[in-house]
Amino acid sequence: MGIYCSAGSACNNGDQTPSHVLTAIGLTKDEAWSSLRFTISEDTTIEDVDYAVEIIKTVAELLR
Repeated sequence: MGIYCSAGSACNNGDQTPSHVLTAIGLTKDEAWSSLRFTISEDTTIEDVDYAVEIIKTVAELLR
């Protein structure tokens, strides 16, 4: 669907522990493992974000 994301931080690619940054801000390990990371840039448009939100909502419904 053209949306790419990661469940881990860029600097810990492949690490099997939850993000230390997410746990440091108070998230539980389960919440940290349930988080997704998206990368955007100055070229990312509002339309790109709106599209990603719609895809995420659709996929979340399919996974429930």
